[in-house]
Order: sequence, then structure tokens, then C-alpha cells
Amino acid sequence: MANVALAQDRVIEGVVTESGQSDGLPGVNVLIKGTSVGTTTDFNGKFSLSVSENTTLVFSYIGYVTQEVVIANQSNLSISLDVDAEQLEEVVVTAFGMERETKALGYSVQEVKGDDLAIAKEPNVINNLSGKVAGVQITKTAAGAGGSSRVVIRGNSSLTGSNQPLYIVDGVPIDNSSFYSAQGSYWDGGIDYGDGIGDVNADDIETLSVLKGPAAAALYGSRAGGGVIVITTKTGKKQKGINVEYNGNFTFEKPLVMPSFQNEYGVGRDGAIPPEDLIREPSYAGSSWGAKMNGQSYVDWTGNQSTYTAQPDNVNDFFQTGSTMTNSLAVSGGSENADFRLSYANLQNKGIIPTSSYERNNLGLRGRLRSNKFTFDTKVNYVNVKGNNRPQMAESMENPMFTFIGMPRSIRNSDLKNNYLRDGEHYNFTSSPYVFNPYFSINHSPNWDEKNRVIALGSVKYDITDNLSVQLRHTADIWQHDRYKTAPKGENVYHAPGRLSKDVFNVQEQNTDFLVNWKKDFDNELSINVLAGGNLLKQKVVHNQTIANALLEKDWYSFNNADGGTSTTENLTEKEVQSIYAQLSVAYKNMLFVDATVRNDWSSALPTHKSGYIYPSITGAFAFSELMNVDESIFTFGKIRASYAQVGSDPNPYSQTLNYSVITQDVINGQPAGSIGNINNRGDDNFVGLVDPNIEPEKTTSIELGTNLKFLNNRIGLDVTYYNAVTSNQVIPVSLPYSAGAHSVVINQGSMRNKGVEILLTADVVKKASGFNWNLGMNFTKNTNVLEELYEEEGLTQILLNRSARGEANIFAEVGKPYGEIKGAKLARGANGLPQLDEDGNVMLETDENGNGMLSLGNITPDYMLGLTNTFTYKNVMLNIVVDAKVGGDMFSYTNFALHQNGNHQLTAEQRNAGGVKVMDANGQEQLMDTQEYYRQIGTANVADDFVKDASYVKLREVSLGYNLPTRWTEKVFVKQASISFVGRNLMFFYNGMDGIDPESIVSRGMLGIEYAALPSTASYGFNLNLKF
Repeated sequence: MANVALAQDRVIEGVVTESGQSDGLPGVNVLIKGTSVGTTTDFNGKFSLSVSENTTLVFSYIGYVTQEVVIANQSNLSISLDVDAEQLEEVVVTAFGMERETKALGYSVQEVKGDDLAIAKEPNVINNLSGKVAGVQITKTAAGAGGSSRVVIRGNSSLTGSNQPLYIVDGVPIDNSSFYSAQGSYWDGGIDYGDGIGDVNADDIETLSVLKGPAAAALYGSRAGGGVIVITTKTGKKQKGINVEYNGNFTFEKPLVMPSFQNEYGVGRDGAIPPEDLIREPSYAGSSWGAKMNGQSYVDWTGNQSTYTAQPDNVNDFFQTGSTMTNSLAVSGGSENADFRLSYANLQNKGIIPTSSYERNNLGLRGRLRSNKFTFDTKVNYVNVKGNNRPQMAESMENPMFTFIGMPRSIRNSDLKNNYLRDGEHYNFTSSPYVFNPYFSINHSPNWDEKNRVIALGSVKYDITDNLSVQLRHTADIWQHDRYKTAPKGENVYHAPGRLSKDVFNVQEQNTDFLVNWKKDFDNELSINVLAGGNLLKQKVVHNQTIANALLEKDWYSFNNADGGTSTTENLTEKEVQSIYAQLSVAYKNMLFVDATVRNDWSSALPTHKSGYIYPSITGAFAFSELMNVDESIFTFGKIRASYAQVGSDPNPYSQTLNYSVITQDVINGQPAGSIGNINNRGDDNFVGLVDPNIEPEKTTSIELGTNLKFLNNRIGLDVTYYNAVTSNQVIPVSLPYSAGAHSVVINQGSMRNKGVEILLTADVVKKASGFNWNLGMNFTKNTNVLEELYEEEGLTQILLNRSARGEANIFAEVGKPYGEIKGAKLARGANGLPQLDEDGNVMLETDENGNGMLSLGNITPDYMLGLTNTFTYKNVMLNIVVDAKVGGDMFSYTNFALHQNGNHQLTAEQRNAGGVKVMDANGQEQLMDTQEYYRQIGTANVADDFVKDASYVKLREVSLGYNLPTRWTEKVFVKQASISFVGRNLMFFYNGMDGIDPESIVSRGMLGIEYAALPSTASYGFNLNLKF
């Protein structure tokens, strides 16, 4: 900007600062009003300019309120600019990291500030979004710190895909895989090893933008089927000196909710205490169908004389108070031409299971360099994660909850702790080798893992002219995860020889982008921006597994201790996608905006003759308030918007490729037998599957309509969105007749629709000059999901998505119904609703008109979701409260199923006290059935309907009470800013539709609608400390 004297008669000097700050603000524009004459402040916020008397100077800077000052006879000025909160809120980060004014967008994007994500932290930062973004459902597994989370934006759209969004961090697509993590398999629920987004440090985040619909995510093409979440991390700023920031967080964790255990009946069966010689026999020892506990004398499972009394805290006493400590330190600085930020964070978690721990270290460096033409941007992040004795899930022998749901209510926790070894061998209250003493598990069946990850970015941008620039960018996400899992050697264990396995995953994702950007303003009437570019994506996954199926010595977990050698396998998966894309943005008079995008992807995961697909979008926005002559203090802003778009989701690598698999246990004519099939269809050894050679990617086509309204000088904001999206070309396996020589074929067939409404309301309810403010944020989501078609002409009307280990609950997608229909066995009931008995006195099961006993028991899809945020501030004190709710949607609880079957649930005690379970006999008469026999029959028949419950909840998600220390206190110890806050997360339920279970507890990201011996979720309490130097 020119600094020119035009008949001015004197020089005025001054300094510009941010209100409330002492450091100068560099780069502020200082203009003589009505001219182009002016200057900018230097690195220290100072300026010098020749002016004449009665000149008006205009001070402007992005993100600050513009200020005008009339110059009289002053010679030196001190200007303080206020932060323009409204202006800051109107700019969001969209696809490819582009900053766009929300006014210009024809689609819905919701942004959350990094500071809001770090108020009451969880180790996995994505969980901090709960209740804060409309249209986003977050479900975390019951694995505690280091566990993964399932994020679904605007409903499930794919029958066989992950339905999860693509994550972009500073332009780097990060791998969010959770390979071979927890599952609901029989005898082995597995371990949740976390996901990619869980490796991000919350204190490094500047903003997080959720690109919800296909229009917002269309530039990502075949990777955007589940939406996109764009994270922008903090960078160095133009400032004087070096900025140092410390954030400390410490919280305690306690179980939030526990199952409804009864405390009246103890070990045994048929209402009697077992004799001494049968006290550990599984049919007696694995339930509480014994006598009422009245302090009787008996010989317990340890062989000692004991009293037969209730142990109401025997489960609670096993769990310890967990803790999480996070310390992060960042050093940053910058000038007009360069900036940097160096950060380090350490997170240490001690789980509620003794000996369980998780540690994460994040080290990041970001540097940017600017010249007249070039801009260089580099970033390297290193992440190291270590897990020790991560919780094991579902029906794993090492899962303590799997033991506890069958453990008699008369068992003392102290006896478990002091008697888990007998003569050096595993010892428990039951002799069953499939039920572990939990203290034996945590001390003799360890697991451990370590992940090393590097996320890197290198970018160079060249400004050819003021309007035209080119950019070349390369990003990489490379990580290795080593996982060790054991099974103890010895007697009274399910795998007596012992076992050691090691899985090593080497994962790479590399992206190279070339972008050309041209923009032009025409007389302040019309502006055009064109973006065009290309992308090369390369993915590679190498999985090596080594197993020793027998060990020589106990408790020595080394492959040097293998008895009989080891077996090793290696799997290699590679994928490449080549893409070109373009975006045209046109704005007219800053009130009419049109965007059009197109992307063409060529994927190696598709047949070579049909590997390329086009994904278009067009959006429009009209800021109609620009044409209205109304009082802005009443109606401030109004916009309507509309969009149409397509995005996709291509199959997994090699999903269209047939391979020959050797079946080592079968030999034909002296040669190993084999099978030709698709390697990504199913895990069965003898499975033969084919693939349609014309397989295509799944494709989501969406329309979106919306409006943004602001009232009372922006004190009230309303954002309403309607969307209607259809995902077609569903990739599904279809059964074939045996004469075809294959079990099934993978084809494109079926479509699923999601349509709904999102409402976002913001309000400055109270805004007082005294310093008291009350800000309200509310978001509401109503999504209607239905599977519209599948393959009816071939008789296929439903597809199995997942099931519980024993088949009690089966999750289907069924035509005409929402995603996630829960099916299973259902009791036949009489006219009065009581269970119906047949002539032999056995419970009867209901069937449909075709004699099918697999009946609908509920559906996992919620009716609507709601989030409510209240922020109260008074001078230096701030109180923040977040409540979120999910209404509707069902879940099967295996914990409650097993508690009833084993006589451990409170209801079974009440029924025994009442003389039995009310039923209807074959003659239509009401009678009482023995409680133990009733639940024995329920368990034998796997009847699930009484254990599929409403998974609605209203939860106090987050509370923080903070205080900003006055500057006059902190500057004495060389601290610029300091704040301390007391925080709590997942504090309580206002309503919980599940019986003694957290509705958010799932086995894994792929096991929706099923709770299976879940560890208790936790409430956390602690404090944050923030210091700036």
C-alpha cells in the first residue's frame, strides 16, 4: 500500500493494539478516508503517515471491528481495535482448506472452535463433538481411553460400507482405520485399538468443520460418501516476540452406571446352597439360583468356612478410580513473512481396570514462509501411542464384565483377589476353563501394543499474478502398529498350551495435489473464482502376523518360548485413485452466489473398463436481506440456499478380484485343496464368492434446501436445513444356487434414502454492560432412513448387517424399514400380555404366517437428536453446560440377558419373592412359573425380546466452571494470561432408557445396536490450567 504525501502538512505517528492487550498489532491497514493513500502497521504495531488537519483515518484488519478516527491537533495516536466476533463466525473452512464466507455457501457447514473442543476433553477428540453439531451421531465403544468412535453424518447410507466420514487435517487425509479391532465373535470379543482421529491432540486444533451433505463434500468425490470433517490446526501468528502456551488437564474417572444386580440370593441352584464337593461345579457355581442369603454357614469356593451373605459391592470393588493427565506445551512466533509453531503433548491414562493404561505423545512442527510470489508450508507431526492391558471386549475370557454377569452375588471380591492362583494354576469360583478370575486375567494374560505415526505436509504456492496462483502439495500419513496378545499356559484355562500372537500393521496413505486458482473482481459487481486441480492417491497396507500356539514356560511371552515353532502370514493391500476436479464460484453484488464443482475419479478398486466416475454438484445462495430496507436491529440478515450433488464410495481394494486360497486341512490327489473366491467378502476358509465384473461405486445423490436468518443485530441466529439423499448402487453379496459353483456374488443392487431436517439456533439471551452474558446454542436433528429397494426380483428383501455372538439379536437392513432392524426369537403372549405356555409347560415362541421365528424386536435408528449448550459469563468467570439427547432407537443388551439367565438381576429376586414369573398356561389360566426354569428356557431358546430396550437418553455431557485471572496478578510472574477451570464430562443421566447400561456402549464401530458385556462407561471430574507467556 502506498505511503504518499499529497499536500499533507504534518506527520502523525501511533500504535495499534488489540483491546485488552499490550502488544502491537502488525499488518493493520491505515487509510485516509475516501482515498487509497495509507500505510500498514509494522511488526510492533506502529505506523507513521503524513496527514492534513481534520483528516479521518480508517483502521481496518481482518477479524476486528473497523474504527474511524478524526485527526485534529494530535501528533500521536493509541488505537485499540475490538475483535469482531460476528465477522469471525462468518468465515468457515470448507473443502481443500479453503476459507469461505458462510454468506456465500449454498450448503450447510458447521464449525466448532478448537477451544470449545478442549474445554472438557476426552482422549479421542471426536467425542467432544457430542451435542454440539446438528446431524452428527457419535457412538463410542466401551473401551475407555484409546478406544475408537463411530461417527455418522445424516444417517447410515451404505449397507456394507463403514458410513464414517473422511477426516482431513490441514489438507492431509488421515487414515481412520481400526484394523482387526473389537468384534462380537464367539469366545473372543477382541480389543479396541482405537482409530486414526484418536491420535489428534485437541490442544492443537484451531477449528473443526463438518461438511455434512454431498454438496459440501463433492470435491472429495468417491471418498465423501460419509461426509467430511476438516480440521485446521493452530499456526504461528504475526506478533512481537515468542508466544509460549501451556495447557494442563487432570481428571478422575469413575463408573457412571452399573447393571441392576440383586443382593438376596447367592450361589447355587434350585434354591439351595451347593454342597462342598459341588461348590465350583459350573452348573452350580455360575449363577445365583441358590438360597436366600441370611448369613448361613457353608464352605465356599476357596475351601474355607464362610457365611452366606450378600456382597453388593463385589463388582464395584474390582474397578479402580481411573485418571487422565494431559500436558501440552506450544511455542510459536511469526513476522510478516514467516511463522512457526512447535508443540508437544503427553497424555497418560490409568484405566478403571487395574493394570490397564494408555499413553499418547504428540510432537508437531509447522512452518510457513512467504515472499512476494512464493508461499511455502511444511508440517510434520509425530505420534507415539502405547497401550498396556487394554480392556478386552464382549465374550473374551479376559473381559471382567463377562465374568461378573455370571458371578454369584455371594462371592467376595477380596477372595477373588487373594485366590486367583492355586498351586501356581488359575483358580476361580467356577472350574469352567471359559470363565476367568479377573485378577488372573490382568496379571497373567497381558496384551500390549505400540503405534508410531508420522503425518507430513509439504506445499509450495506461486502467485503468477495478483489473480492467478498455482500450488503443488504432497501429504503423507504413515504409521506402524505392533500388537501383542496372549493366552496363558496352564490348567483350568481355555487354551492350556498357551498362546502368543503378534500383529504388525504398516499403513501408508500418500496424496499429491496440483491446484490452479484464478479469481477476479469486476467493478465490485461481479466476482469469479475458478479452482482446478488433480490428485493422486496411493494407499498401502501390509499386515504381518506371527503366532505361537504353544509355549514352553508359563508367563514368558516371547517367541523364543514357542513350543513347536511359529506360523507367519503376510497380507498386502494396495490401492490407487487418480482424480481431476474443478470448482467455479460466482458472486453477484455480494448477495447472489453460485458454485459448481465436478470431480472425476479413476479407482484401481474398480474394473479397469469401468474405473472412472464423475461426481458433480451445483449450489446457490441468495442473501435476500441485501434488497430489504428494514431496521437491522430487528431483522439483520436473511439468506436462502439450495444444492444438488453426487458423491460416491468405491469398494475395498481387490473386492472385484478372484483369488485361489489353499485349504490346508483338505488334500485331493496328494495336493492341497483350494477355493476360488473373493478375498474381501467373508472370512470363512471354504467360502467361494464371485463378483460382478461390472461392479460400480456406491453413489449418493442429494438435494438440500436451507435458510439462514439473523435478528436483533445478530443476537439471534436461525439455521434450518432440509435434505433428501438417496444412496444407490449398494454393494451387496447375493446368494447363488450350488449349481452355480459359488456361494454368492457381489453386485450393485438396492438403494437407501435419508431425508431430514436440521435446526441450529443461537442466541445472546442476556448481554449486559455489567459484564453478564448468557449465550444459548441449540441443535435439533430429525433424520428419516428407509431401505427403499434391495433385490426383490430374486427374493432378497433383507440383508444381515451383524449379530450377537450367540445369535440372540440379529441386525438387518430390511426393505421398507429404517437401517438396523433388530430381529430374534420372540415370546408368544396371551391376551393379557403374559408369556404363553404349551401343554407341556414350556414357553412358546411367536412365528409369522410363514412359520418364521426370526421376528422384529426393534430398530437401532433414533427418531431425533438434540443438543443444548449454555454459556454464562460474568466478568472473569465462565460457566459452560452441554446437554445432549438421543430419542428413539433400540439396543439389545446381552448383559441383561445373561443377568436374568444367571439369576443375578434384581428382577429375578423380585420374581422369586413373588413365587415365580406370571405366565399363561395352555388353558388360558394365569399361573406362576418357577423363576429359574423360566429363564433357563428363555436362555436355551435365545429369546431376546425382553432385552431389546429403548436406547434413548438425556445426558449431562459437559460442565466447566472457569476463571480468568486478572492481568495485574499474572504479569507479576511474567504470565500474559492465565485461567483455571473445573471440568466434568458424562456426569449423569437425566433419562436412560436402558436398564443399568449406557446406551452409548457398543462392542465395536461395526456392532451397532448390540451391547455385549460392556465395561461401565465413566464420568470424569477434574480441572484445566491454561497459561500464556
